[in-house]
Amino acid sequence: MKRELELYFLTDMNKKVKIAIPEPKPGITSANVSAVMDLILQKGVFGFAQGRLIGKSSARIVETEIADIAI
Repeated sequence: MKRELELYFLTDMNKKVKIAIPEPKPGITSANVSAVMDLILQKGVFGFAQGRLIGKSSARIVETEIADIAI
């Protein structure tokens, strides 16, 4: 099973952007995620065509299960 932490931010151009982190550690808490998002906003190290990050929108963990089919 593949796991990915998706962090969604708002930009100064009123757009939403996503930063995806593969395979987050098990047991990650909302406090951990919020703190990381705050740090990303504070440092401003990521640039996007959709604008500069100005706020948090949402976060989620997406789990994908892949099953091969014999043909």
